[in-house]
Amino acid sequence: MNRETSTHADQSARQGFALGVAAYGLWGVLPVYWKLLRAVPATQIMAHRIVWSFLFLLGLILIRREGAALWRSVDRRTLKAYALASALLGVNWLTYIWAVNAGRIVET
Repeated sequence: MNRETSTHADQSARQGFALGVAAYGLWGVLPVYWKLLRAVPATQIMAHRIVWSFLFLLGLILIRREGAALWRSVDRRTLKAYALASALLGVNWLTYIWAVNAGRIVET
């Protein structure tokens, strides 16, 4: 391995570590945010997350002009996999939000 490849690998490893620390830090702080929303039902929070995430990603796809490539890549099998993944993620997040709002932060 030459010096340039080694430097790139080191930089990539440092960036990965920093992103990992940031992700775990956000995950640890997120219950505080959900706690502030305890008066709002968990289903309503999830509905907002779904709608705003969809609009954000739609905007990103349109800005990057990747709609045609996305449309070409979607077939019935891929659509089923996306539907299953989104349902599982939705159940996971709904459970997490509900548990935090119910005072079960340590268990989550």
